[in-house]
Amino acid sequence: MTKRRTAGFESREQEGAYHEFIGKYVTIYTSNSNFSGRLTGIEDDRLVLNPHVNGHWDSKIGLVRKLVHGNTKIRIDADIVIEPATKESLANFCTYQNKENLKKQTANNTKAADKQ
Repeated sequence: MTKRRTAGFESREQEGAYHEFIGKYVTIYTSNSNFSGRLTGIEDDRLVLNPHVNGHWDSKIGLVRKLVHGNTKIRIDADIVIEPATKESLANFCTYQNKENLKKQTANNTKAADKQ
């Protein structure tokens, strides 16, 4: 069973609801995106992840995801959900997404070559 925590941040007191996740790997779902990494703290109404999953564009593969070291901050002014994760699950997610993107890019390149 997955443990989830949902809370709106109408007051700063609710920040305490996330202290149990500090030092642990999590996936954070917001209203318009999701973020994954190790929650290292809360600064200026933002959750801080380090390391975190990040992506960059590669013309041959498409979007390449990997676990990178460095802070990323997620604003906590809207309703969010935090779900526990592990470093291994995030690494496996990156590997899976990269393989899927490579398959799609290869299929697109094959279709483009066939049209010529």
